[in-house]
Amino acid sequence: MGNSPQPDHVRVAATALTLLSGRQDIAPLPIPLTSLIGREHEVELALALLRRDEVRLLTLTGPGGIGKSRLAVQVAADLADEFADGIRFVPLAAVPEATLVAPAVARALGIGETGNAAREAALVSALRHAATLLVLDNFEHVLAAALLVTHLLASCARLKMLVTSRERLRVAGEHVFPVPPLALPDPVALPADEHLAQAAAVQLFVERARATAPSFAVTATTAPLVDDICRCLDGLPLAIELAAARVNHLPLPVLQERLARRLPLLTGGARDGPARLQTMRDAIAWSFDLLSGEEQALFRRLAVFAGGFTLEAAEAVCEGTGNGEQGTGEDGRAPVPRSLTPVPSSVLDGLASLVDKSLVWYEPEGGSGPRYGMLETIREFALEQLATSGDEVRTRRLHAGWCLALAEGARSRFYTAAEPAWMDRLSAEYANLRAALEWFVDRGETESGLRLAAPLAWFWHSRGPARDGYDWLARLLQSADVEPAVRADALSGAGLLAWTVGDYATAAAFLDDALALLRAIGHRSGLIRAMNFASLVADAQGELARATDLAVEALALARADGDDVWIALSAGSLAHYLTHGGEAARAIPLAEEGLALHRAIGYERGMGWALEALAKAAMRRGDPGAAATHYREALALAWKYRSLSTVAHTLPRLAEALASVGGPATAARLLGTAAALREAIGASAEHDAVSGLTREVGEVRAVLGEEAFASAWAAGRALPLEQALAEAVASAGEAAPPGEARAARPVASGSRLTPRELEIARLLVAGYTDRAIGERLFIGTRTAERHMARLFAKLGVHNRAAAVATLLAAGIVDVPPRATGSDRD
Repeated sequence: MGNSPQPDHVRVAATALTLLSGRQDIAPLPIPLTSLIGREHEVELALALLRRDEVRLLTLTGPGGIGKSRLAVQVAADLADEFADGIRFVPLAAVPEATLVAPAVARALGIGETGNAAREAALVSALRHAATLLVLDNFEHVLAAALLVTHLLASCARLKMLVTSRERLRVAGEHVFPVPPLALPDPVALPADEHLAQAAAVQLFVERARATAPSFAVTATTAPLVDDICRCLDGLPLAIELAAARVNHLPLPVLQERLARRLPLLTGGARDGPARLQTMRDAIAWSFDLLSGEEQALFRRLAVFAGGFTLEAAEAVCEGTGNGEQGTGEDGRAPVPRSLTPVPSSVLDGLASLVDKSLVWYEPEGGSGPRYGMLETIREFALEQLATSGDEVRTRRLHAGWCLALAEGARSRFYTAAEPAWMDRLSAEYANLRAALEWFVDRGETESGLRLAAPLAWFWHSRGPARDGYDWLARLLQSADVEPAVRADALSGAGLLAWTVGDYATAAAFLDDALALLRAIGHRSGLIRAMNFASLVADAQGELARATDLAVEALALARADGDDVWIALSAGSLAHYLTHGGEAARAIPLAEEGLALHRAIGYERGMGWALEALAKAAMRRGDPGAAATHYREALALAWKYRSLSTVAHTLPRLAEALASVGGPATAARLLGTAAALREAIGASAEHDAVSGLTREVGEVRAVLGEEAFASAWAAGRALPLEQALAEAVASAGEAAPPGEARAARPVASGSRLTPRELEIARLLVAGYTDRAIGERLFIGTRTAERHMARLFAKLGVHNRAAAVATLLAAGIVDVPPRATGSDRD
């Protein structure tokens, strides 16, 4: 009995355990031939997780090309001395199916060929008492083998596993570590500053570029190009490496230009690298091919969304089997017809699957609710698939229709208490709205384009960019073949935007045409609106009598229709013009009527305009103190709803009042801020920004003197907007605007902020330096700088002042108490 032979699996397991105990490198870690760049933070976090007793299974997830395998190798290498029985690396990319994972693990442990049952028993026997780290690389295509993972972990108390996968395993005890893109350059720094070279994405680009072009260097000339290239590539390591390999035969400007279409350029990976990583398209295709047919259909259709999307938008655009027009391929030829595949019956479930597979990102934070989206490199691949699917035209038409319905829904909420929330929604969907406009233009569907653009005129005026809206409407209005009511609506919006950007002559021409059309077709509500806009233009052109007549007619029509919204707006406008004409006594009752109606409607922004009318009347009656109080209240309301155009209009009026009550230096600073803001929102060029404030500038300059005025003006131009507004309010003897942060709202570029980035944003707006931010959040200065870089990239800005203005304009944070002492920026 004692000499009877042992079963094969026991003998094999004993041999394997002996090998493990001897720490022989049966499956050694790959030796990287290039350095790991910019992953210090991720390595530190992963190490900390794996060192925790309760973390037995850590899965590194992320899209293809994000650098999961390279990160896993580095983490495992750093842990080499902490696992007494060694680390075993198991590459799974070439393993074709889940049933072959166990043999692959067995080979890594030095266990010979056995039957399936005996093999698993041998694995358990070999690892039961071994302090070992198993690295399972590229698990996404063999997910059915996750049961083997949990079986081994449950049977082997000292075993830990580090897995890389584009999708989490979805098993008990799994800890998921999403690998982020590399940090992009800090937009606070000048492009040629040393901070640019500290960004991980740039470091990787430079190192890989020097591998093919040793003389490559980042200079003041090339820095902006490198910055833009890294941003265009989403900070994806593989994409950056493939692009950098081109610098030996493509000048940076050409490389930047060609990245407008990324995938054709991102080829030529290392010959000794995995086939799936030879091109960026291969890396994404590897994930795409693992999807079910229904998931692939959903993935393709989601590509029409620019800047992200909500669940409701995805359901509206992507549901159904598709039976629309045939699309065409990239070369203009019709694709091979294919039967259109339906998406998953539950778009929510399909989205969840795509998020799990790292093809779609998900951001739960945000004022407009949870949001999804794709990295642009992945989206380009999805768009290619959509173009050859036969479903592109139908999907784009559904997307454009959804955008049109959104714009029309917003129009009905303008001038009401619901306006701010709808402005936020339009800001979040701005990239989608522009994409829909571009599609209508490309298809020659001008009337549809005008139906979409016209309702957005008030949004463009209120939130900006006004110049963008002006350009869209002017371009679309060049077509003559449009229904009169649609054309009149668009002309009214174009006139408002032309007034907003300071082109009064064009504004007058647009609105004259609109009024003629609206009178001809008898469109009363449109006529009231256009009259109010035309009165603004007439007033700006010095035609006070015409402005007054238009406001009187608009008010009479609104009263006849019983339209409280436009009664309030028209009464307020007329109050302004009467005050200008020296009839302040007549103006005050009208302004008070408008204020009362706006209060009843709940339209606080309108209340601000009525308060402005009261302020002007107070100034005309020689009471600048009362005027300053009214202006201050009006400014606070305009800022609350992030109406930058109203802020730009009100600041100089407040400055005028303050100059009259002994605050000329503050007034000059506010005028400088107003000029800078007018330029930022596209209201006019610099000389127009100054000339547009001629009266106020002249009055304040006369009080201060040329030298003191110039100094204060320059200081105001350089002052962050939120700080200038806090000073404006405080100058009138009141507290600054509320500092308590509001719920986050996404900005127009479709950016999405993490909780940490929101903390950074609030401290940034408060004026804290990077060092002070790091100290308050208990993170290093370099970490704070990396967070700041990502924040600026999401906001689409390049300096602190622009970031503060964007954060406040989008309502992400309110004006907080300022930092003091050494903390202040």
